[in-house]
Amino acid sequence: MTADSFGHAHSNSTVEEKKKRIVAGFFRHGVAQVNAREPFRLASGALSPVYLDHRKIFSIPGLRDDVAALWAGVVVKALGVPLFPSDTVIAGTATAGIAPAFALASHLSARFAYVRTKPKSHGLGRMVEGVWAGGEACVVVDDMVTTGGSLLEAASRLREESGRLLLATSITRHDFPATAARFESAGLTLASCFTSRELFSLAADGGMLTDAELGAVFAWLGEQARRV
Repeated sequence: MTADSFGHAHSNSTVEEKKKRIVAGFFRHGVAQVNAREPFRLASGALSPVYLDHRKIFSIPGLRDDVAALWAGVVVKALGVPLFPSDTVIAGTATAGIAPAFALASHLSARFAYVRTKPKSHGLGRMVEGVWAGGEACVVVDDMVTTGGSLLEAASRLREESGRLLLATSITRHDFPATAARFESAGLTLASCFTSRELFSLAADGGMLTDAELGAVFAWLGEQARRV
């Protein structure tokens, strides 16, 4: 099959080829940026050579579709089933996980919901927005995992609402041992499309980063892993 710029007809593409194409899209559209000379200032005030803005993915139809297709395969594989269970809810964190969860749910033809950070102050006072009766099997979604706090908090809220957590998932995660330990303690498997090391390694392989830039990224990730 032939392919457009984001691979809509790439049915024979390997997972590795799909990942390379997505990473190229990330750099082309500013989803992923690296600047070791003039680091980015994060919300915490810390400086970072890396900036990831996953929200941009969902403004770009082709890239959004490619990410959703790759992600659906990751989720189905992590669940250990041949097909995604049709009665399972894809539940996003508020607010960063809402667009990713909707895109993933749409690709899987699954139900969608999102988890508020606190109960609604009016109306029905709901914690989970969407068609939610309690007791549903669910996959909880965020765009990016660093410490895992937002995703684990949403998972806890879903359990309080009688949700049966099957999996936690994200597009990208910093693969920090302390974060992995938090998910293990919560009894929750975390499956992601990319670790940040993999993402930036693929970028370097594709000529989007120099060896020096990749070294700066890996040094920063190592430092962050010790701090988390």
